[in-house]
Amino acid sequence: MSNFTRLDIVSTVVQVVVLVVVVAKSNRLMKNGGNVLFPFFFVLAMLSYLLSDVYWIAYDFLKPDTRMPMACNEIGECAMILLLCAGLETELRDKKIIPREISFAVFFMGANIALWIAWTGEWFQDILFGIPYVYFFWLLIRGLRSRCSMTSKELWLAAV
Repeated sequence: MSNFTRLDIVSTVVQVVVLVVVVAKSNRLMKNGGNVLFPFFFVLAMLSYLLSDVYWIAYDFLKPDTRMPMACNEIGECAMILLLCAGLETELRDKKIIPREISFAVFFMGANIALWIAWTGEWFQDILFGIPYVYFFWLLIRGLRSRCSMTSKELWLAAV
């Protein structure tokens, strides 16, 4: 096992510890708060990410210094993104769909997916697991617009 793999395992273990604390605090917030849906989806998303990390640690112990094929950690990360999307959907009241927002999310994440494909060479996997990121990015854009968190100039500057 290389030093890089050991460092990766240590950093992932630290991430798991932080995720356990986040889940515990979020669970307490969910029990005490009035809005239950968003914290519920957030806790489930963090549990999915935690399971993805546990899988990553197990893989690094069983097959150190090898490239991981398409595996359940990507399914866990996809579940995390979709659960975060479900949580954001509960908070967004504005149901108006603006084609520019969708097209920007598709274009921007499409460029990221193309970079992932160039980096890994795994086109099917990168496209399949990149689709939830398009939806998540669109929800973030929609949330910024509907909550008036940024002015029009700030949104354009962020887009550039």
